[in-house]
Amino acid sequence: MKGARGWVIAGAIAIVIAVAAVLLQPRQDSPEHSTDSDAANGASAALLFSQAMGHPTDQITGSFGAPAERSVMFVFTPTSPYTADEADRIHQWVLASGGILIYASEEADPELDRAFGVKRLGGFVSGVEYQGTPVVDGVIRVAGGDGMMPSVGGADAHVAFDEYHHGLTVSDFAPQAWVSTPWGAALLWLLVAVFFGLVLRGRRFGPIIERQAEVARSDAEWSVAVGQLLRRSSARGVTLGLLAGATERAVAARTGLPLQPRERFWNALWVRAPEVAAELAQIETSLYTSSSTERDLLTAASRLHAIAHPRPKNLAGPGR
Repeated sequence: MKGARGWVIAGAIAIVIAVAAVLLQPRQDSPEHSTDSDAANGASAALLFSQAMGHPTDQITGSFGAPAERSVMFVFTPTSPYTADEADRIHQWVLASGGILIYASEEADPELDRAFGVKRLGGFVSGVEYQGTPVVDGVIRVAGGDGMMPSVGGADAHVAFDEYHHGLTVSDFAPQAWVSTPWGAALLWLLVAVFFGLVLRGRRFGPIIERQAEVARSDAEWSVAVGQLLRRSSARGVTLGLLAGATERAVAARTGLPLQPRERFWNALWVRAPEVAAELAQIETSLYTSSSTERDLLTAASRLHAIAHPRPKNLAGPGR
């Protein structure tokens, strides 16, 4: 039942991804008049026309900056508003660098309108009050001629289209728009890995094995385990050293002598139990030679055990 539920969830996620991919397909519409769009209201024709006319043409993307001096800049319906600093820089570029700004937007940009003093009205304005100079043959009056003619650039003027302020659109989320980038491909593989990881997480690879309850081990089992570990590591000298230390502690407890300082312990042991002291000193002296083989190790361990745990003497009298 758990596996079936995982497949149902995986199928639902796949359906959601498919629906999102269909809905986020780029549409044949560009209300912001982007030069990347070939739609009826796109501005790709303006970009291609400028290139065909031999003008150095590019798009302002990534980071925003004013174009070169005496160049032309097109701003088509910004979807991301200009900041006050950006609008002031463009205004200064027009005044000081001889740049031409073609600002064509159905929607007002507050900062651009402020910087250039644009006032929008609800209808068309007659150009009768402006006298155009020079006057084209057959044309009597033209709007804005006095302001535009002194700023006309040369035949090799640089042309720039502002795509930086078009921001994110629905087409930017289409699969072909971000999968082709390195970070988009990495993100796609991450999503695939997470998807299959979640699917495989709910699957069983064999029967469930219950964990066995821990059983308390006796001291003898721990001793055997430590002995086996020391034997496998060939630590005979370490083993005899541990046994000798344990024997000294047992002798100190039996005779009532403090183990530390060690020199005082041995002096007192020679006085109180000289036989035990002599045998223990002999064994500890021969520890390095007794660790060459396992037989020598067993013999030395037996002698140490006999000192630490001596057999009680038979105090019973002879039988009648």
